[in-house]
Amino acid sequence: MAHRIQENAGMINDEKQVVDIYVPRKCQYTNMILNSSDYSSVQINVGQVDENGVYNKKNSTVILAGYLRQKGQSASALEAILRQRGIFPFTQ
Repeated sequence: MAHRIQENAGMINDEKQVVDIYVPRKCQYTNMILNSSDYSSVQINVGQVDENGVYNKKNSTVILAGYLRQKGQSASALEAILRQRGIFPFTQ
């Protein structure tokens, strides 16, 4: 799945599948809706590992707006989001 879709994200059929052609993404740091012409926005998938450092086929998706990248704040935004989710800092 490319990104998480909320229950109220447009038209949903009886099987709870989104049937809209285009579902806009939101920056997870600024909460801004990313329009289709924001070519500098990124979606980063951070893989989750177990205690031995082996990838367990789960990932956490982070979406950042191009505005943050242009201002040079994407690294701190990514760190803040991962800290909020309990993924960063890495513990041993």
